[in-house]
Amino acid sequence: GLDGVVSALDNVAARLHVDRMCVLHRKPLLESGTAGTKANTQVVLPGLTASYGASTDPPDDDIPVCTVKAFPYVLEHCVQRA
Repeated sequence: GLDGVVSALDNVAARLHVDRMCVLHRKPLLESGTAGTKANTQVVLPGLTASYGASTDPPDDDIPVCTVKAFPYVLEHCVQRA
């Protein structure tokens, strides 16, 4: 059988699904992933630690991807970068 799960996903919906399945089946989860410029790592031990879905990130000011890639192409993004 499966002893645990290692996850490295790039979208919240998939991460929440894997988290729910691990909690449901009481399997340890090493959760890691990215969302834009943010990253997360977390060890989930069902019954001992909080699950990934138990908390949410506070809202933040999104920076357009073109700015993060250092190639702003819209005037508003250029002003934000400056």
